[in-house]
Amino acid sequence: MKKLYRFYISNMTCSNCSATIKAHFLKLNIKAKINIAAKTLVFLGEENTNFYVKELKKIGYNAISSRKTMILEKIDFYMATSIAGIFLILMILMWFNVMLGFLTSPYLFASLALVAIAIPGRRFIKGFFHDVKNLKFGMNTLIFLGTMASFIYSLVILIINQVRDPMMMNPPSYYFEVSGILIGFMIIGNYVEDRVKRKTNDHLEAFLAQSSKEIEVYRQGSFVNVALENIQVGEIIMVKPGQLVPLDGVLDDQFSLNESEFDEHAITGENTYKFKKIGDRVFAQTINIVNAVYLKVVNTYEDSLFQQIINSAEELASIEPKTKIIANKISSIFVPVVFVIAITGFLLMYLVFKMSLEVSIMRSIAVLVISCPCALGLATPISIISIINTALKEGILIKTSDLFEVGTNIKAVGFDKTGTITSGMLSLVAYHGSLEDLKLAASLEHLFNHPISKAITSYYESLDTFADYLILSEVNMVAGFGLKTTYQTKEVLLGNRNPYEKDKILSDINLELYLIVDHQVVATFVLEDEIKKDAKTLLSDLHKQGIKTYLISGDNVQRTNYIARNLGFSQAYGNTSPLEKSQIVQDIKRDLHGNMAWVGDGINDIVAGGTSDISFSVFNANDINSFNSSVCLLAPDLTLVSHTLFLAKKARINIIENYIWAFGYNVIMIPLALFGIINATIAGIGMSISSIIVVLNALRLRFIKRRK
Repeated sequence: MKKLYRFYISNMTCSNCSATIKAHFLKLNIKAKINIAAKTLVFLGEENTNFYVKELKKIGYNAISSRKTMILEKIDFYMATSIAGIFLILMILMWFNVMLGFLTSPYLFASLALVAIAIPGRRFIKGFFHDVKNLKFGMNTLIFLGTMASFIYSLVILIINQVRDPMMMNPPSYYFEVSGILIGFMIIGNYVEDRVKRKTNDHLEAFLAQSSKEIEVYRQGSFVNVALENIQVGEIIMVKPGQLVPLDGVLDDQFSLNESEFDEHAITGENTYKFKKIGDRVFAQTINIVNAVYLKVVNTYEDSLFQQIINSAEELASIEPKTKIIANKISSIFVPVVFVIAITGFLLMYLVFKMSLEVSIMRSIAVLVISCPCALGLATPISIISIINTALKEGILIKTSDLFEVGTNIKAVGFDKTGTITSGMLSLVAYHGSLEDLKLAASLEHLFNHPISKAITSYYESLDTFADYLILSEVNMVAGFGLKTTYQTKEVLLGNRNPYEKDKILSDINLELYLIVDHQVVATFVLEDEIKKDAKTLLSDLHKQGIKTYLISGDNVQRTNYIARNLGFSQAYGNTSPLEKSQIVQDIKRDLHGNMAWVGDGINDIVAGGTSDISFSVFNANDINSFNSSVCLLAPDLTLVSHTLFLAKKARINIIENYIWAFGYNVIMIPLALFGIINATIAGIGMSISSIIVVLNALRLRFIKRRK
């Protein structure tokens, strides 16, 4: 039996790591699903946990617990921040000629730099050797070269000067601080970004744990408890009222004629119960409401509709963020070019132009120092960190850097209906009948916790004439209809159809109920799912930007079309399953030749959200939806969807500006260092200034105002 294994890999930093892990396990005929942004690795296989852990260790990756990871990251963060801060303070004081005595000692600077490299910087050292081993040079290589070049250069100069000038009468310039500051910047950036963006597995594990561990199965003449994974297709299982349906099945009449109602909110997102009779299909993760039933299993757990949705979400979550792919591609070209320039420059100066060995080495190292990747490495993450903080202040949690790549060119936005465009709570909008009949109906519904019950009782309690509820006995729920009781010797029914007449009063647009006393309709109720107040404002804003809007719902076609017309959606689709929603999203993307966003609130939305380029989970969304979405809205304001897209465009521009500066700086400064116009001292200062400019530019994102 295949099982799902999920690991957190702390030292998986870039697409090179992902490629290395995938290639290793492909040799073992095992497919790995990797989410670089979350640093998570998922396998679906028959091997045990130890097998995967050992295989990961063979290629230099450690699967460790989240608690240990958190402790190690905090140690690295605080140490790197402290060392970088000390260096910055000492440098500023030295620039202003403040006499510091022993604090200006190069040995102190060298010791601090060595600590920075050995402890918080060890991740970059390991990453560099992985890059070399796999001949894939990424950001780790850039950081390693920058830190080690400045450190080794300074160490060589310190040793040479100690021999030539033991009394330190004419101390040269050292650049140990470059190593400490660079590592500090990178650790701080990575730590904050990971902490804000990382998606934990707790929500998913907790949700999956809702499945029953043992199920009552009919075997050899009696019902026995059997582990979920051991149940086979064709077996009969029992599901009692209030229980979660563990497997896909059909209602079976082998033991008795059973019918019931099922809460399918987890699958369809709708807040009304579905009546099922013998032979009807029932899905895993729905809830049985009325009667005990017997199901003939049609799918094992791994093949159930619910598990298909989970598997699709896992597959889509493993796609690598495009911005990180671009950054690593740039780095893989930039690093070898800089290294070749430094080596070629050294050989030309020493062998062709007959310069001294010391001058040739100093100029080559100056090239490496001035091409220090701090600005390049910070170009994307520092902008993302800034915009994430800005968004959080507005009630928006951005969880993936893909938003800044594809979210800037959205052509369409698809919306779920119930719980997204509507509140998901029914309200009574019209009542025709007497106050006495309303009291009778409310007294019936008062005994239940159904959305319809809440709507009727809330309406009754809001009236000035509100009185206590009637005391009713033997109130029964009738599957496929509603409620039944006897009051003052009269038969009382409250439901969505008249069992004594053939005509149907249930509206295709609003939910209509009626109260029947002794076979006569005495009162009618009209309920509707309230549309959120800011829905129309959001759609208007999106349409002004040239973005098409689609309402794609599991509710019936008539009700979906009615709401779509009232709000002005570009197009609507009703009566759709979760997988059909995904197909519709694919069709829209193909027809528009552009990117699409999805906005939803439940598990029924995660496949459509994964199929889209960017997915939003609205305020109070289901945990599983929030786990898989690109953006979580932390406030009950739908207009935050359009504001998020606006922030994404601003961040994208900022990232491009940072890259232009980082590369422009290197294009200009590397030749100056190579020809000796700039020495290593100015190179180190230039590197620091370059990084500061990138940071300051990114910090501008914190001051973006909400559009009117």
